Amino acid sequence: MSIQSIVQALDKEIADLTQARVLLSGSGNHAKGPKAVASSGGKRVVSLAARRKMAAAQKARWAKFRAKKRAA
Repeated sequence: MSIQSIVQALDKEIADLTQARVLLSGSGNHAKGPKAVASSGGKRVVSLAARRKMAAAQKARWAKFRAKKRAA
């Protein structure tokens, strides 16, 4: 094993450990981090189509509730 390959292996190990330390400490830019890490809050981004579906579902729930209330 040459010195160059040992140095490359050490550099890779240092980079991996640095990344692990950043993830564990909670610091750093999470937007550029891996997607597997669960976020700890913040606003969710929901598309316009998804918001419209949620609104339609909520209107349907209220309509069902009001219909049941009128029948009683």
